[in-house]
Amino acid sequence: MIKKGLIALCFMIAALSFITSCANKGTTSSALLVYCKADEKDMYDALADMYKSNKPNVSVEIRTYNEGEGVNQADKADIISGLSFNEAQTLGLSKKLSDIGGLPEERTIDYLLLSDKDGIQYSLPLSGNVSLIYYNQAKFSLSGVPKPETLSSFESLFTIFKEEGIKPMAFSVNSSGQYDTLYFADGFTLNAPGGFKGAVDADGQLNSGIYDIESMARMMIEDIPAREDSPKDHAALVEFFKSGSIAMIPGSSADAEKLDRTLFGYFIAPGNDNSRNVGWHSTAAVALSASSKKTKEAKDFITFLLSNDAQKYISDKTNSLPAIRGINVKDSLESVYEELQYTDGAAVTFFDRISQSDAQQCKVFFDSLFSSNEEVKYEDFINGLKDSKNK
Repeated sequence: MIKKGLIALCFMIAALSFITSCANKGTTSSALLVYCKADEKDMYDALADMYKSNKPNVSVEIRTYNEGEGVNQADKADIISGLSFNEAQTLGLSKKLSDIGGLPEERTIDYLLLSDKDGIQYSLPLSGNVSLIYYNQAKFSLSGVPKPETLSSFESLFTIFKEEGIKPMAFSVNSSGQYDTLYFADGFTLNAPGGFKGAVDADGQLNSGIYDIESMARMMIEDIPAREDSPKDHAALVEFFKSGSIAMIPGSSADAEKLDRTLFGYFIAPGNDNSRNVGWHSTAAVALSASSKKTKEAKDFITFLLSNDAQKYISDKTNSLPAIRGINVKDSLESVYEELQYTDGAAVTFFDRISQSDAQQCKVFFDSLFSSNEEVKYEDFINGLKDSKNK
């Protein structure tokens, strides 16, 4: 009798456990797993809380990875944040990331960034800064020159400033002692004829914007401060610019809050005369793992990240531009954000599109253009890029 009672009790406990399990499944789904860089965790924790406030049945778990290890998370995560455009493309082509397309039209129609030709998107920027050239308004007024809108009008500035005895531009130097041409190169490389935005294409043809950079370097080389006299990082360059001794510096929209707009203006980094793509430096971007079993849930969360509330929060948190139109941004970003509406669109920056190896080769090559009058050895440069591409 006791034995039968124990058996009945076991059945009752099992049944109760089953009912409880079913009830729990109705209230909380398995967690959507988001991997991000350590310095992004607070932001994604807050975004997850915002998301769950309207979706109490959803669980979002935020985990972090160490710097440089984002590419190793594709098999673990549903969503990965912090990958560069090039890293995402590489993982996408190796089938470790899924196309992030197919988001609701009301979100994609307001998206500021241009789609690449193939329409496949392995990385979705959520916020970023755009490349700009800042100028000293007093020096522009003194010389009677307008803000340039084309490559040819930009080139004419250097002739005018030289005649006026005004130092036209300065660069900072990076930790390797090279001129930091990151922001300056964007306009030329993104707006090159043909729309090719990488360094070298499948046929070994060099991005033609690089030839424009050489042309500008030859024009500027005698008038820019030597490397040993240049500011040692970008923050120091901005402070040097404030002193009033230089007409222009390359920078990004992140510098806007550091500069008095009554004294300093900006224009979009120049490029081809017929195109005005703006270089976009992502401060937050997400990718969708191909191994995720929660693709729909992941896309729902990504759609939320493009909502007005989330975009406002991300923009404020990263002190950068939101990726969609119609957001109330900080005063320091407002004019840049508004001007983006009148360009051909923003495109992920040249240096983010290429591999770290190619980026280093380009930095060395561009530095040589601005620091030496020697004949340019394009063949060696192109072969180096082709070798890197074939590895």
